[in-house]
Amino acid sequence: MKIISIVNQKGGVGKTTTTITVARGLAMAGKKVVLIDFDPQGNSTRGFGIDKNSCDFTIYELLKKQVLKREYESLEFENVVISVSGVDLLPANIRMSKIERELGSYPGKDNFLKKVINKYMSGYDYVLIDCPPALGMLTDNALTASNEVLIPVAADIYAIEGIIDLLDEIELIKDDTNPILDICGVVITITDARTQLHKETVEVLEKYFPGKLFNTFIRRSEDVKKAARDGLIILDYNKSSTAAEDYFALVDEIIKRGEI
Repeated sequence: MKIISIVNQKGGVGKTTTTITVARGLAMAGKKVVLIDFDPQGNSTRGFGIDKNSCDFTIYELLKKQVLKREYESLEFENVVISVSGVDLLPANIRMSKIERELGSYPGKDNFLKKVINKYMSGYDYVLIDCPPALGMLTDNALTASNEVLIPVAADIYAIEGIIDLLDEIELIKDDTNPILDICGVVITITDARTQLHKETVEVLEKYFPGKLFNTFIRRSEDVKKAARDGLIILDYNKSSTAAEDYFALVDEIIKRGEI
């Protein structure tokens, strides 16, 4: 089972779009996929057309069950998971923003998500975790639970400035809680390969992530925004769009890298 955190603490890099589209693409390829929306903004939940505020239960309650067992004794995985577009989704909403304040003082606070995954998700081929755009307890939980990290980076000089901090965080997690954690790949998003900025981004990423840069990059496309407006994923909205073609290619690369 591949457990992949999709991480970049810089917002606006296409992280959630990449997460939901890769999840949908893997499902279309016949893989059994669960997506954990681990961001209090609930953008992955919304990206699948789900009203995040109408969810009675979310990943927040499953996390709390790891500590407050009696209070959440009757809560099961089936009460939380939503099956949509071939993907099993564990939704999130603003309640997640309270988790660090409520559970941060409990022992093993970086292992709560790992316990949820081990208990409920052994039957999946892929577990994808959409991390919040910040380093902290939630991201540390995701990295501790994962065996791989996928990093989307926009072709933007500001978007790659935080890469060193992210690399440091990954190394800290490897040293402290998860020695098997590895970077499965870095994907350039929202880009135009004809520009000098794209070429400079490639050069920087190849320096910091040798051998990890995906051959596929995601071209800038207005269809992605149009799909999001309609609560659809680009693979369902317009399969012939450039972004859909790119994401299909990225999914193929992810599968092939996982088979090596």
